[in-house]
Parts: sequence; structure tokens; C-alpha cells
Amino acid sequence: FTSCAILTKGTGMALVMAPLVMIVLTRNVNIIRTKVFWLPALIVAAVAGPWTILFMSSAKQGWEYHVGWEYTLAAIKGFSFLLVDAIGPVLFIAAAYGIWVGIFRRRTIVWSMLFALLISTYMFIIIVPSSIGQRYLTAAFPPLVGFAMAGIASVANSLHKAKWSNIAQIGVVGMIVAGGVMVMREPKPITPTGFNMVTEYVIDKYSNYPKVAILVCSDGIGEGAMISGLAAREPKPGSYFVLRGSKQLARSLWSGQNYHVTFSDEEGVKKYLESLPVTIII
Repeated sequence: FTSCAILTKGTGMALVMAPLVMIVLTRNVNIIRTKVFWLPALIVAAVAGPWTILFMSSAKQGWEYHVGWEYTLAAIKGFSFLLVDAIGPVLFIAAAYGIWVGIFRRRTIVWSMLFALLISTYMFIIIVPSSIGQRYLTAAFPPLVGFAMAGIASVANSLHKAKWSNIAQIGVVGMIVAGGVMVMREPKPITPTGFNMVTEYVIDKYSNYPKVAILVCSDGIGEGAMISGLAAREPKPGSYFVLRGSKQLARSLWSGQNYHVTFSDEEGVKKYLESLPVTIII
């Protein structure tokens, strides 16, 4: 599963760090002397290692920063804010209390594993300078929510031991949950780009064509919107083939650096387009 995660997206490498965090949490240093500890690591290295090494330079092209303390310090500040922002301040406090109960007071294996996933994900994204954005914290959200629920459950358990009535317990827990949800930041609505209308027009006009080749000349958002829109709406799979203008008419690195046009004159572009079976240009 770790190999599949790494081969799907590089942030899966955070899972490799999780066992190391688990060793610290459980204080079971002797386990690194056993063969069974290293067997999964060898499997991951064999399955995911070659591809990761081969395409490391390509992955670095998408990084917005450089490895170093400057990025790490900025990432600690940025991701810490985004982590709190993800579930709101009230539920984050509940999660912090759940971590204290589950890790430092009881230290069960399950909660230690979840905490290891949370910490390893956070450590990975503050070291690898890809970018600072909330989507990189996706793997940290489930453990965070789990700890928030554990914190609230621990509060309820304390009230039960204090002989509070069931109604009072439900009231307190309900207030915490409701308050936590109320102070959460509402997600910003996505600004319409107009590509939905274009997609519907293309499908309506060319629905009878067996194959439709489309050249999309736009920015990264426009190209992606057209491709995903057609993929979601096409009446039969494989009926549309989309070419990106940024890849057909220009060359650049993944992040857009070293950009240069493929053709130097209008005639070259015309000949190239005539050589392709393009049905429509958007």
C-alpha cells in the first residue's frame, strides 16, 4: 500500500517516515534489530524506489521553493496556520486534547499510529519544498478529525465520571461540536470560468461525430477545465481527444519555466495544425 501511494503521488513518501515516529512514540528501539522491521522497507524500496529515483528531477521541476531552512521556517508557519484552519480553532483544541489523552496519557497503539501519520505528513511537507497549500495536508486531516472526536469523547467520559446527568453530557458535547462547526471557515466558492458553457456547446454540436479532436489554447486552468468537463460529460468514453496548446505549440518545464514557442512563424503553425486531425480549436 505504501508503494502504491508513493507511485501515485510523491507525498506518499511521508508513510516511510511513519514507522520511525512510531519507534519514538513506543520507545521500542530494539525492533530495528529485527528482520521483520526491514522487510517492508525493502519491498517499498524495490517497488517504488526505481521510479522515484528516475523521475526525481522531473518532480523537482514542480517545486516552488528550494530545500533549506528558509523554506522550512516559512512552511512551519504556513502549514501550522492551515492545519488549524482546516477544522477550525475549537475542534483543533479538541484534537490537541485528544492527542494528549491518546498519546501522552494512555499511549495506545492505534492512536500512536494515527499520530505518527499526522507527524510524518507534517514533517515531510515542511522539508520537501513543493509548495505551501492546504491540499498537501490531506493525509493529516483524518488523524486530526479522529483526535478531535477522541478529545470530545474524553470530555464526555470525564463528565460521566463526575456524575453529570446524560442530558448535561449531551448538551456539553453538542455545544462543543456545534461551536466547532460554526467557527469553521466557509470554503470559498469557485469562480465560474465559462468553460462549462463551452463544454456543453461542443458536446451538443459534435455529439454525432465518432471522434472529435480538440485543441485547447488557454492557461493551465482553462486547459484543465476543458479536459475535466469533457471527461465528465462525454456521452461515450473515448469520443473526445483533447490536445493542450501549451504542449503542442510550446515547450516548457512542468512548472512553466524555460518556456519557448515551438514554431517561429505563422506558416509553421498552419502546417502543423493541418497535419493534425483537429476538429475544433478552443
